[in-house]
Amino acid sequence: MKKLTPKQESFCDLYVKLCSGAEAYRQAYNVKPNTKAETCQNNAYKLLQDNDIITRIAELRKATAKEHSIDRAFIVNGLLEIISDAD
Repeated sequence: MKKLTPKQESFCDLYVKLCSGAEAYRQAYNVKPNTKAETCQNNAYKLLQDNDIITRIAELRKATAKEHSIDRAFIVNGLLEIISDAD
C-alpha cells in the first residue's frame, strides 16, 4: 500500500466517522461552501475507487470496531433486543 496524502488520510478518517463520502470530501479537502454537491459526490466516488483508500477505510473500521468491542455477536444481540422490544 502506498502512503496516502494528508488529505486522503483525513478523507478516510472522516468517511469512517461521518458515513458520507461527499461530506468527508468537503471537510478533508476544504471545499468552498458554494461548491456543488454533485462535485463533492463525484470526487468522493473517485477516491472510493482507489484500492489504497478502500484498504485504509477497512483498517480504520476494524480498529474502531475493536476499540468499541463491536463484533458479530454484539450486533446480533442488539438486533435480537430490538426484535423482542417490538413484540
